[in-house]
Amino acid sequence: ANAKSDPYLMWGYDQRVMTLSHAEPTPVEFHIELDLTGAGMWVPYERREVAPGNTVRVEFETAIQARWIRLSANKSCSATAWLEYK
Repeated sequence: ANAKSDPYLMWGYDQRVMTLSHAEPTPVEFHIELDLTGAGMWVPYERREVAPGNTVRVEFETAIQARWIRLSANKSCSATAWLEYK
């Protein structure tokens, strides 16, 4: 719970989509953070709640030019954050 994921590169792509899912029987809230400059200064971006058995799609606008992305969840769980860049 609340542990930060490893950072994942986000810079250099125009079309970025992330899907979130988990294997818990209750909803999980994901906290998305961005490092805008690459200097390790993380800022909150969004919180997304994912219901059991569902997948939530997060589309990032082209105007968001963050260098890195990372996530955490509000509870201990087995979760997947799938990033697709084009």
